Amino acid sequence: MRVFFNTLTIFSLAFLIYIFTNTSSYSQTSPANKENSEEIKPQLINSTTPTTNTNSTTTNNNSSQKNNTPKLKATSSREDAEKEAGVHLHSVGAGLGETFLAGDFANHGEDKITLDLLYSYSASHSFDFLADIHRSTHEYKGEQTIVQGIAFGIKGKFYQFDSFSPFAVGGFGFYRPIVTRRVNNVLTESEGKTAFGIHVGAGIDLRLNKYVIIGMLIQYHDPFNIKQDIGPEVTGHYFKVMMTGMYSFDI
Repeated sequence: MRVFFNTLTIFSLAFLIYIFTNTSSYSQTSPANKENSEEIKPQLINSTTPTTNTNSTTTNNNSSQKNNTPKLKATSSREDAEKEAGVHLHSVGAGLGETFLAGDFANHGEDKITLDLLYSYSASHSFDFLADIHRSTHEYKGEQTIVQGIAFGIKGKFYQFDSFSPFAVGGFGFYRPIVTRRVNNVLTESEGKTAFGIHVGAGIDLRLNKYVIIGMLIQYHDPFNIKQDIGPEVTGHYFKVMMTGMYSFDI
């Protein structure tokens, strides 16, 4: 009988343990808890979605900035390299040398050392714009010749070897020569009139650094003839052989 009761007690305890275990598992997976868990999941998904979009937007912005940065750096480096090579720079300077008169100018004045003002703009590796402003007075036996003008030209470089480059230049200009001479044994000054003219030349440039250029320039100036109300027309031409120095800068 004791054995029967002991066996019944063991089975009873086992049954209670089984019921308790099933009850606790059911409470963990009850419909209410399932509904709560299903409600929490969408909230978590919705709450994380903007963050994901924000992160993706930030990533896209960062990637676009990274993509644009190399282009800006490449453009900047190219412009710096061109300016370092003397391209797209303004230059001002002077030319000091001898002015040789020819034609009728030489009959009323003698050669002398003169100073020219120069300006150039480097448009490319091969071509520059060049402007030359000059004025000088040449006297001879009481007579004189004044040559003055502003000449514009295109300077073309034959080639460039390191910092050395030979070039040719040519263009047009505005000239206003004045000659004081004897007309009917009377010392008479010609009328000051502006005339068109041409000029050609050649030279060499040596770029010492980004800002300083030295060189040599030979020019031929030929103003067109100027008619006079009294006396013969003013004719003549002249040559210039100069040492040049230029200072370059960027605007």
